[in-house]
Amino acid sequence: GGAFVLLPILLLLDTPVLSAIGLGQIIALPIAGLASVANAAAGIIDPWLAIGLGATLTLGIAIGTPIAHALPQHHLRRLLGSTVVLTGIAMLVRTTARALAAATN
Repeated sequence: GGAFVLLPILLLLDTPVLSAIGLGQIIALPIAGLASVANAAAGIIDPWLAIGLGATLTLGIAIGTPIAHALPQHHLRRLLGSTVVLTGIAMLVRTTARALAAATN
């Protein structure tokens, strides 16, 4: 989503890492909220998936926040950069695999 695109841009602009993460989260909240309202109105929310994601995100925030504050900023910047690159590669591989599968059908 938008925060995933925003984070590398902010890091390229030399925004402090914790500020970039915070800005990404602040941007994501209204987007996620409005999308959830629209999906609820359309009746396409899986409540068990929503509960699972909410619990997982809450746990991730509780564990990740102290780690992010404890890590040296250059290590955190490298970790975030690596995560973005690896996620991009995974998305590219999945998209390519789906395109190849569709082409063979």
